[in-house]
Amino acid sequence: KISMEIKTKTLKTGISFTPIPNRIGKHCDWIDIYLPEEVTIKKGKMVYVPLNFSIELPKGYVACVYSRSSTPKNWNVIIPNSVGLIDNAYCGNDDIWYLPLYALKDTTIPKHIRIAQMEIRLSQYATRWQKIKHLFSSPPKFKVVDNLNNNNRKGLGSTGVA
Repeated sequence: KISMEIKTKTLKTGISFTPIPNRIGKHCDWIDIYLPEEVTIKKGKMVYVPLNFSIELPKGYVACVYSRSSTPKNWNVIIPNSVGLIDNAYCGNDDIWYLPLYALKDTTIPKHIRIAQMEIRLSQYATRWQKIKHLFSSPPKFKVVDNLNNNNRKGLGSTGVA
């Protein structure tokens, strides 16, 4: 198998350590995303929660971020856009991943809760070679690095504007 290594930069300025995304168990298809700090949200409000990491996805791949099935039941929040899509161009040190959360009730979510999950999959623009390589790849592994060495997009959305 070909190893898929995903470079991840964590941000440690003024916050506790950020758990990086990971798979729970060998047979789990989804990669869990953790809440780095406690978050309080009032009913009817939406917040963008910084996940305090940046990721360099391999060329030809995108990440789709979804709510965990237990998140609305346990924490009374939903992801308002249903699915967050991050392409491989959002890969600079300051291209921090955020999770939009909308509160159905007043809620406080403790830090380090598995709040969302992601799927890393081929982009619609993946080349034939990337598709073939994907067939023989092992599940992704996250490698923490000090620097991603890429340009920053400076914001959410394809235009770089939040």
